[in-house]
Amino acid sequence: NLYSTIKYVIFDMYTLNTTRLKRGWEVYELFRIQTIDELEEWFYTWVTYTLNNISGKHTGRGMKIRDVLDFIENHLMENLSLETVSNYLFLSPSYFSALFKQEMNETFVSYVTRRKMQKATELLRSNRSISETANLLGYGDLKHFRSLFKKQFHQTPSEYQKQWLKNPDTF
Repeated sequence: NLYSTIKYVIFDMYTLNTTRLKRGWEVYELFRIQTIDELEEWFYTWVTYTLNNISGKHTGRGMKIRDVLDFIENHLMENLSLETVSNYLFLSPSYFSALFKQEMNETFVSYVTRRKMQKATELLRSNRSISETANLLGYGDLKHFRSLFKKQFHQTPSEYQKQWLKNPDTF
């Protein structure tokens, strides 16, 4: 839990676009930590810094769709849920869902699924196996992954991969 929280805090810090953060100092500082007390002090410092520099972008009206899409893109290879993203924005899942649909003209789930399927094509073109591709994208059920892929591209992942191998210039 702590690692996951730190990862999200670091993501927040990178979205702040400050020189200090662009140089990756927070990662350097993390590697130097040797005790729980040092980790607690570092974590407190960075949470405080992040919260003081958010500038209202995590409130409902101040939600910037670009920030949301960047967050999704940066976490696409994880098991990304509506709850995870809405918690990141400090919004209720239902409210966030409505805002997302209003901004994007598609549901959060359909957007994430579409992006994951696009990422699947990249992975399949890099000679990843279908099961590896599904697992990397957070799909434990291979049958479900194949079904989503076929719905998106009107062919199975293996058909897609074979077609790409025969003629990569058409992709």
